[in-house]
Amino acid sequence: MKPLKLMALGLLVSSVAAAEVAAPMAGFRGFVETDQTVNQRLLRSPKTSLGTYVGEGTKDFDTALLELMGVYKSTGLTTGYQNAQPNGVNLLLWYLVFSGFSEDFGKLCEDSSLLNDETLTLAKPLCAWPAASARTEENLEALWLQVMRYDAPIEEYQAWRDFFLGPEFEKVSHQELLQSASFAIFMNPYFLLRK
Repeated sequence: MKPLKLMALGLLVSSVAAAEVAAPMAGFRGFVETDQTVNQRLLRSPKTSLGTYVGEGTKDFDTALLELMGVYKSTGLTTGYQNAQPNGVNLLLWYLVFSGFSEDFGKLCEDSSLLNDETLTLAKPLCAWPAASARTEENLEALWLQVMRYDAPIEEYQAWRDFFLGPEFEKVSHQELLQSASFAIFMNPYFLLRK
């Protein structure tokens, strides 16, 4: 009788653990969802993957690295969303991905092959930065809305806009502005985290 009670207790504990794993979390969107969001909003080719910025596609690449960024995964008896809670490892991976992607984004004035036409049309006026014609609220708002859409409250946009219209970015190159401004949007919690 004792083994039967232990087995029942084990099933109860595993079902509670499974429910916790499958419960919605306010963690990262995860690699797949974030990759799809970036592809839909910004990129020319839907086959471009953010994973290339952490080595995806190379012969030594292991998909376990992407799993650390948040994925739906089956672990035997349970299926759920794993590695979504922000921690030092997945935050570092997102930092690596978006610092590389932002560097390429910053080159859009010289090489526009990565981004879709809509993004290029909205971001091209910033190629004249630091000229006064480029340093406008309208130009920055167009970039913000193309990347972030309405995923963040207006106060987030206002703080971002004020920072990039401030003295720190008054004389920087367009490449530095585009790289820094896009990186700030990508690393914003409203972009990275689930609602």
